[in-house]
Amino acid sequence: MNGQELIGAIATAIAIISYIPYLLTIIQGRTRPHGFSWFVFGFLTAIGFAAQVAGGGAAGSWVMGFSAGVCF
Repeated sequence: MNGQELIGAIATAIAIISYIPYLLTIIQGRTRPHGFSWFVFGFLTAIGFAAQVAGGGAAGSWVMGFSAGVCF
């Protein structure tokens, strides 16, 4: 694993950890996300992810791809 992949993996791990409290409140029923909003967030994030991959983003695009997946 080179330096860029290591930083990409660390950034993705931070993103995973940052979503845990939000997902827990959804499971507990304290938060009710609006489906259309999250679809729009996911769609826009997926476009950003595709642009990064097309531009050679490699490990730098992992966080954006993960975020798009969570939104959907």
